[in-house]
Amino acid sequence: MVVATGQAHSLGLKQDGSIVAWGDNEYGQCNVPAPNSGFVAIAAGYHHGLGLKSDGSIVAWGRNNDGQCNVPAHSSGFVGIAAAYYHSLGLKANGQRGDLNCDGIVNNFDIGAFVLALTDASAYHDSFPECQVENADINSDGLVNNFDIDPFVSLLAGE
Repeated sequence: MVVATGQAHSLGLKQDGSIVAWGDNEYGQCNVPAPNSGFVAIAAGYHHGLGLKSDGSIVAWGRNNDGQCNVPAHSSGFVGIAAAYYHSLGLKANGQRGDLNCDGIVNNFDIGAFVLALTDASAYHDSFPECQVENADINSDGLVNNFDIDPFVSLLAGE
């Protein structure tokens, strides 16, 4: 069994993939949504809980006063979760900077996707719904813009 603790509640992940919860339930943090099966990881925030399903989707429950239970619409492809005071995090398998077509490697096949991410984020999202436009932020400044072009070329060149 794996255990996670929140402010005054606890979650346990059983070997059969179900979650047990106990403790303070003022905000529903112990009410694991149905179906309570297929979980591979858990995390507990201050008054909320997260479960990662075997299909890579995330389930959240409990207090949602700051959006900590608002799972993104494209809740798939996650490989890890974390929860804290009033926020939640999900780690995607395709989180490699420069891998814009989400095939697991950075190569010349990413060039067209990079240009699309740079020029039209909405069209990029439509063309690559499982990918993250943030992967085009090669220089890690929090923006996808022309300043990412030279670092992307260097990344492709193996520098």
